[in-house]
Amino acid sequence: MKLPLLLLLAASPALGAVPENYWQDHAQGWFWYQQPVSGPEETVLPPPEQTVRVLTPGQQLEAFRARVQDSLAQAILEPSADNLQGYMELNAAMFVMAQNFAEAWQGLLWRRPELDARLLMPTADPAVQALHDARSAQRTAQLQTLATDHGLWFFFQADCPLCKRFAPVLRGFAQDHGFAVLAISMDGSALAEFPQARMDRVAAERLDVRAIPALFLVAPGQRRVIPVGYGYMSAGELTRRLTVLAGQRS
Repeated sequence: MKLPLLLLLAASPALGAVPENYWQDHAQGWFWYQQPVSGPEETVLPPPEQTVRVLTPGQQLEAFRARVQDSLAQAILEPSADNLQGYMELNAAMFVMAQNFAEAWQGLLWRRPELDARLLMPTADPAVQALHDARSAQRTAQLQTLATDHGLWFFFQADCPLCKRFAPVLRGFAQDHGFAVLAISMDGSALAEFPQARMDRVAAERLDVRAIPALFLVAPGQRRVIPVGYGYMSAGELTRRLTVLAGQRS
């Protein structure tokens, strides 16, 4: 009996390699059940905080407009009672916002008149006329002051149609504002408005007159000659240009 038992033991695997079963662990006996050994504790992270996107006022307004447009498109494509009512409610809300804005705007202008552009550029006809008259009087005063120490040189030729058309405009303008006009002929001719014109090609060459009619503002006391313009000019254009030059006087 000993030999077969020894052979059986020799053929059996090493005890240390046998799976640890409760009937082999005599130290534990029947108290083989134990809590499983837990691994390293996992760190439970708190859920990430959800960031709330804050829209700028411009983005909020654009989002509302897009909502209104989408509601309108939906009502057009599917004109059901619900879709129509949804659009009408949004449209009414938009109207209320616009009305509130307009009333606040008007109220602020009443308290802060310096912000009202209509004071500088009125739209009512009587106010426009009053402002026009005031500016016209101011320009007239400027030109009359300019005419006290400045004159005009007018270069022309008899065969120039623009010269003939511009001559009466220039004469009327000069008489209204007190300018002395020296008419200078390029070909020795004269015009009905300026019968005492003189011929002076040297002056034309010095001023490099290349087109006619040509008009220059002259300050004899300062020995200064300033171009006003070439070609035909209306009385209003003469007023505008000479007023600008009057403001540039040193």
